[in-house]
This record gives sequence, C-alpha cells and structure tokens, in this order.
Amino acid sequence: YITNFPIITKEYDIIFNNIVKERAKGYANKLADFAENQPLLEKYGVSIYSLHVFPNNLSEDLADILRVAKTYGVQQVVLPCPKEVNPAMAAHLNQVADALKAHGVEFLLHNAKNDAAGYDWLMMATGENVGAQVDVGWLLYDGFDPESSLNKYGAKVRSLHYKDFTADKNETAVGTGLVDMEACSKFAREREVF
Repeated sequence: YITNFPIITKEYDIIFNNIVKERAKGYANKLADFAENQPLLEKYGVSIYSLHVFPNNLSEDLADILRVAKTYGVQQVVLPCPKEVNPAMAAHLNQVADALKAHGVEFLLHNAKNDAAGYDWLMMATGENVGAQVDVGWLLYDGFDPESSLNKYGAKVRSLHYKDFTADKNETAVGTGLVDMEACSKFAREREVF
C-alpha cells in the first residue's frame, strides 16, 4: 500500500511502475530499484506500508526480507498462503512471524483463489503473530462466507482486499456481486483495519 500520496504527477507513474508493480514480481530481482527510487519516495512523502514477498525459500530469504523492510520502513510483510498446509508449516510460519515481530515488522498471510480451506486452517493453527490479509472475494469464490471468516479470524485480520464475484464466479465491480461489502467494511472500520 502506498500511503500519504499527494497530487498524482508524472513522478507518481514512475514510482508506481518502478516500485509497486515490480515488487509484485518478487523482491529479489528488483532490490536495487528501492534504492534508486528512494529519492522520489522521500520527495513526495510516500511510504510503503505493506510489501508482498514471493521468496523461493522463506527461511533462507528471511534476512533479505527483513533488511528491505527495515531499510524502507515497511511495516507489514505479506506472504501468499503456502500450498503446504500442515502442523510443520504452521510452526514454521509462527517462527517467521516471531522473528519479524522482534524487529517491529508484522507478518501476514494472504489468501487467493482455491486456497480458502488451507488458509482457514493456517489462520486457526498459527499464533497471534501470524496476521491475516484477507481477500474477501476469494473467500466467497471458494465457498466461504467472508463476514463469518473475518469474525472468526478476529484480531488476526490486519488488512483487507476487496474483490467481488457473481453467483457464476465471474469477477465483478466491488459492491455489485455477492460479497456483503457493507459487513466487510463495517468489520474493517470497527477494528481500524484497512
């Protein structure tokens, strides 16, 4: 997420294309871009609050992830829900979350298409330091009730993504599908989750 962004300018396009979009491709191959674009971030008072990471090996890459987070003020590191869902993975995620928290960085898991059951299990099997970045649309797509899931995960929910789907699982504009956006927004407002 980019916060505190003033007027949209040509520099915004540079920041968005060089930092935000490229980060979605993985942090490892574009670390130099952070340093290169840091002056633009500072010039416009832009902070990178949350960073999605796609490490090849979470344990081996953790030091690099933490270095990027600390260097650039990232407060939340977000990992896609692992495909491997078992007690050993839950324990590993707890260790990663604890290590990041020791440095003031939150660790969140993000759900996607076709992983709601595993995501739900991991949310219940991990400790309080493993937070949730919930995509309410993907929960619905996978047959879960987003509002019930949000309430179930409670304080673990630290961030929401809004996506919406029709009954035949076609993505549609937020608020025009089956996700109860009012309930999800109410949950977010009451808990000061964005």
